[in-house]
Amino acid sequence: MPLVGLVDGSDTVSTSLGEDAWLLLQGAVRSRKSTLTLACGSPGHLRTSPLGTHFFAHHPGAGGCGLHGPETAEHLLAKKIIVEAAQAAGWVARPEVSGDGWVADVLAERGGVRIAFEVQWSRQTGDDYLLRQDRYAASGVRAAWFVRHEASVPAPTGRLPVFLLSAHGDTMTADLGGEVMPLSAAVALLLDGKVKYREYVSNGQPSQLTVDYHETACHKCTRPFLIWEVNGERITGPCGRSQSASLMTGPWATDRPEAAPAVRRAGGAVADRTGRRLANLQRRRTQMSGSTYMAFCCPHCGFTFGDFFVSQFLATRGEGETTATLHVDGPNRGLPNQHWCTDKGEGNCALPPPDWTASAAPESTASSAAGVSAAVTVALVSNSPGGITAREAVRRMFGGF
Repeated sequence: MPLVGLVDGSDTVSTSLGEDAWLLLQGAVRSRKSTLTLACGSPGHLRTSPLGTHFFAHHPGAGGCGLHGPETAEHLLAKKIIVEAAQAAGWVARPEVSGDGWVADVLAERGGVRIAFEVQWSRQTGDDYLLRQDRYAASGVRAAWFVRHEASVPAPTGRLPVFLLSAHGDTMTADLGGEVMPLSAAVALLLDGKVKYREYVSNGQPSQLTVDYHETACHKCTRPFLIWEVNGERITGPCGRSQSASLMTGPWATDRPEAAPAVRRAGGAVADRTGRRLANLQRRRTQMSGSTYMAFCCPHCGFTFGDFFVSQFLATRGEGETTATLHVDGPNRGLPNQHWCTDKGEGNCALPPPDWTASAAPESTASSAAGVSAAVTVALVSNSPGGITAREAVRRMFGGF
């Protein structure tokens, strides 16, 4: 069920013909004043799908040609929308273009760049996606997929751009990393470089920690003071996607996010406002833990308010009993979240700078002070097995589908 055929020897795309031209050609072919030959060499005729898409078809009884398989009305409509969207974006676009071991549903070209769009309406295995994707890559063609079955959409990777496609009558939408939009808009964004693969949510700024402060009293001298807990960190990228991470360290940790200098400094404002001193947070050895760990201590008499008592106290705190909640700069400039990042006008998620860390919590007092820890991924740039090409290395560094 192709969209391309030869009309009196001239290459013709069915969807490029207006309604009047289509009807005139249909009458001419029926009356044998014009001939229609499909790419496989078989004679054909003109048809219109239930969703209104003009296409060419084999004559009844011609049998399968091995080149043109059956396609649903939705598949045909998607190809039509993609072609028109690419052309509107300033690209030369054509359906059903053949290459070395591949036939693209739509191929868009501009300035030497070639991008294939595939509409996968039937189910396909992950291995099949990768095999076909590699064929495109071998020809220097980038490819993006719009697929019908949600189960066929793999976890995002920069190697395989696959997006969920939905049909609602004669309207089609695509899900670009959680953003559902008309298929035509999705194609335009992809061609314009507005959709990039990111492994992290990042806005280029430090993450935000949520710190809750609570008033308690010393078990020994009974005088009041403040303890605090870091409930987690969050980053919202310019694409609107948010990612949270827990910074819980468990009991009797040798270091904890509450000990970070930025968190300690922020508590000074709460102490000034409430007239309550902040607890000391220092290494102490307790009989219950049998170890030395970072513990809250009474700022008046130095009595250790151990982790067991802290957890029991916090467990009894009800809603609204928090003395204060502050937001403080955290240790990370990126939080792991593989996604296709869509620029909505504010840009894409920033590539984390060299000093970013994906650690959930500092491992030592030194790392707390610095707020960072090293994380490096190494890939061999080589054409030999196990390596990646220079082009692939650049794509991984700067994103883009």
